[in-house]
Amino acid sequence: LPQTKFRQLKIAKLGCKVYEAKSGAIRIYLFHDEGNGRVIVTGGKKDNQKEDIRALTTTIQAYYGE
Repeated sequence: LPQTKFRQLKIAKLGCKVYEAKSGAIRIYLFHDEGNGRVIVTGGKKDNQKEDIRALTTTIQAYYGE
């Protein structure tokens, strides 16, 4: 997909690849766990984008036990 619809986010404090997929005002955030091959998904709206990314970061850190 074009980068306007699907892109990799640059979140320096995370050691995994984090992505954002978008359609209109809806955002889907996911990350790929290289070791286990799992993809974890969460979503939100464009209006709450900053809060959603903070929640995603917290979820990923909890997943890795950080």
